Amino acid sequence: MPRCRICNLLDNLIADHRADEAERWLERYCTLEQAHPVMKRVYRAYIALARFDEPAGDQIMEDLLAEQPDNDAVLFETAQYYAAKADYKKAIDIYEHAFAADSKRPRFQDPLMGIADIYEVMGDWANAAKTYDRIIDLLENEWGLTEETDSGVTWAKKEKARLLAKA
Repeated sequence: MPRCRICNLLDNLIADHRADEAERWLERYCTLEQAHPVMKRVYRAYIALARFDEPAGDQIMEDLLAEQPDNDAVLFETAQYYAAKADYKKAIDIYEHAFAADSKRPRFQDPLMGIADIYEVMGDWANAAKTYDRIIDLLENEWGLTEETDSGVTWAKKEKARLLAKA
């Protein structure tokens, strides 16, 4: 989803645990015509975390997920939320569901990148490299990109090789 200035501000306020200010800016964000309805609720969950109220944040995300279990934006943002909390197994499961639920073709690689990043953080180089195989397949077969184009395929192959060298 495209980022707006208020979203950047919200991210910074939340990172600094300035939850009251973030809540005021979220209310302004919610009045914008272009405000994404999913992000309105996701930011409420992050504000709850900034207040050290993890159960409230989790409940917001779980309610959103229960209401829209096949919405790829909801799935992706829920995976991002759990990844931010270092609940890696749950994040990977939801990223996988987000990637599978995306009915548009070609699909974006973001959920796969999230999975690869988590595996790398966990030191699971082999699974991170396998995820790059999936990214390469996606770029080549859904996007029609090749190493000859400035496509990211070459970059993805280099990342896979870097990870395999660590395995």
